[in-house]
Amino acid sequence: MTKTRLVEQLLARWAVTHPLRSAPKVEWSRRMTRAAGCAYPAKQLIRLSARLLTDERRIEDTLAHEYAHLLAHERHGPGIRPHGPEWRAALRSMGYDPKRCHDYPEAATLGARLVYACERCGFSFRRRRRLPLRRTYVHRRCGGRIVLLRRDAP
Repeated sequence: MTKTRLVEQLLARWAVTHPLRSAPKVEWSRRMTRAAGCAYPAKQLIRLSARLLTDERRIEDTLAHEYAHLLAHERHGPGIRPHGPEWRAALRSMGYDPKRCHDYPEAATLGARLVYACERCGFSFRRRRRLPLRRTYVHRRCGGRIVLLRRDAP
């Protein structure tokens, strides 16, 4: 089943069990690399990460999370906390566990384009932003100097 078809089916099911005044619009974003989804209640819009949501379970969990934001906003108004009791109640009423953050491992390195390494032990890590110049960085475990190893293509 395609991602779009799954989203349509889930929204149709929730429109019956937990209706909103107007059906939300769903957009897929290739730019979202950290957040799996984002809700914009004033626009009745849900934006989903095309890069992180790779399987049906992730899509369903994230879409439910964002739909609950719209539902809570419609029921209680704009003054509620994003992941407060109103949002948690809305998500529970939909049959989902109110979880605030995802734990998709690729989110940490998806947008990373710079690879740094320790000169002494070889430990490497990826970053999206360059470490500030005119500073020396030291690996806390072995004391070796951290240097830019390579820049990956986007």
